[in-house]
Amino acid sequence: MTIDRKMLALIGGAAIIALVGGGAGYVLRGDAAHSDEAAQSAESGGDADAEAAPGEGTIMVTEAQLRTAGIVVAAVGEGFAGGEVTTAGVLVPPTQSVGHVTARTSGVVVRILRQLGDRVAVGDALAVIDSREVAEAQGASARARRAAEAARTVLAREESLFRQRVTARQDYEAARAAYDAARIDAQQAEQALRALGAGTGGGTTRLMTLRSPVAGEVTSVTVTPGEYVPPERELFQVADPRTVWAELMIPARDIQRVRVGQTIMLSVQGSDHPHTGSIRFLSPAVDPATGAAKAIATIDNRDGDLRVGQNVSARVTTPGSDGQRVPVVPRSAIQEVEGRSVVFVRTPRGFVVRPVTVGTGSDSAVPIISGLRVGERVATVNAFVLKAELGKAEAEHDH
Repeated sequence: MTIDRKMLALIGGAAIIALVGGGAGYVLRGDAAHSDEAAQSAESGGDADAEAAPGEGTIMVTEAQLRTAGIVVAAVGEGFAGGEVTTAGVLVPPTQSVGHVTARTSGVVVRILRQLGDRVAVGDALAVIDSREVAEAQGASARARRAAEAARTVLAREESLFRQRVTARQDYEAARAAYDAARIDAQQAEQALRALGAGTGGGTTRLMTLRSPVAGEVTSVTVTPGEYVPPERELFQVADPRTVWAELMIPARDIQRVRVGQTIMLSVQGSDHPHTGSIRFLSPAVDPATGAAKAIATIDNRDGDLRVGQNVSARVTTPGSDGQRVPVVPRSAIQEVEGRSVVFVRTPRGFVVRPVTVGTGSDSAVPIISGLRVGERVATVNAFVLKAELGKAEAEHDH
């Protein structure tokens, strides 16, 4: 059969398509044997369609008619039998790669040592603050160290006298206790200085240096030289952009198909290529408000193409129980005829209807369990036009 000109003129309107296939339904009556034969040939490696004479289940179409009807033909790809899970989410920074640098104490900013976009390593200086609290902590530390040194001297003298039986044991033990207490005070004073981010070299400087807790890029600077800053105010933010997380919502119906470690393909609006990653966390609980479980995927961003806060769409590859690889086609390639899933396989003279067994997949990739081979060419866009023409031809054949 061939697609007539009247058919091509009418396929543009949905109502006309419905009219073409409406009355008789899209029925493949006598072609079942032919289609089953073709499916068996596909599974055994043959190509019966290329040599078959035109008959029921076969549609004769020229290249010009394909272009006019907007029918697109593509090769059958390969994927896992488990198909894919499609989801959406947002990019967030990994918790271990973001550093929030706070003032820790009140003071005046003396110098800004890093600006937006600067790369820093762990411990690199970001700013210098003049703080009275630092000066007081430095003084307290110095006094505590001197007291510990004096107590150690007294202890050494008392120990010597005790060994010479000149002094009583209780005097020696009192000196030991005093030294232990002084040493603890010195250690606490030093830790207080470290908590402020100040040095412990024994000086009495009022200056405190803020340092980066992580390696990465300075993404936020909220202070200027000469500005007074209170304790705990965030002055800098440093993030490593080479890795980002994708926070995804997995629909409850697909949770059993998703596992930690599975590969995902990430797409971002405005990006010219997809990004790959892997699932690192899957929540054991479903949010009752959304009916989905949160998943976190690690995404390589060494090319700097991704930005935190971007909305993303993702496809999670699900190998299935046995990890088998099978042919996959877009869902738009699959049509329903007499309650069976079929595809239209390209032949040298047109198309042949091929019954297939489909698995669970996404709109972009439906696994074909049987009926197709990888590399065969099928109608993937506007396949319903072929279905409509087939139904029309069968209805005419009945009359």
